[in-house]
Amino acid sequence: MATERNRAVITQHHEHLNSRDIIVAAQDYAEDARNHGRTVGREGVRRVLTELFRTFPDMQVIIDDMLADGDDVVVRCTVSGTHRGSAQLPVMGGMLVGVAPTGKRFEVQQIHWFALRDGKIVEHWANRDDATARAAPRDWRPGLTSKAHRRSRGFISFLLCSCYGGRVCRVRDSQGVPRVPAPTAPAGL
Repeated sequence: MATERNRAVITQHHEHLNSRDIIVAAQDYAEDARNHGRTVGREGVRRVLTELFRTFPDMQVIIDDMLADGDDVVVRCTVSGTHRGSAQLPVMGGMLVGVAPTGKRFEVQQIHWFALRDGKIVEHWANRDDATARAAPRDWRPGLTSKAHRRSRGFISFLLCSCYGGRVCRVRDSQGVPRVPAPTAPAGL
């Protein structure tokens, strides 16, 4: 019973997103909602959605697959949009903050995991292809081919991770530039 109700909540949430009803879409979240383990609340969700639709006003989220079990719902979806606004907040990995609109369209696959309580989203995790979404607007610049832009600036580099016991300890882009501080390895490794 809860599984089907939660599937319906997430389906309706995506309908709210696709109708660009930011206020109602944010209402789908609990007041104390968490995003990737960090409490952002309903107001934080509203700010992010506002920013996404300011940057990509025609953004669409199409559900390709949905799995639900009790209070957990996982969605694999296709997200598309056109870069028509300049981001002020670090959405889509933060690479589009201050970048002038390019008019370039993108389409990417994403996976979102929602935890629900009493018909509200209380926690959200996502595995997104931000690199591809950012590549569309970033790579579309006069005088630079996509390949040359990536090579010269290292924006859309593959991240190479060195892990100790499942913990990411060092992340570097394809040019070897550190992207996060490298914590010391656990004792005994």
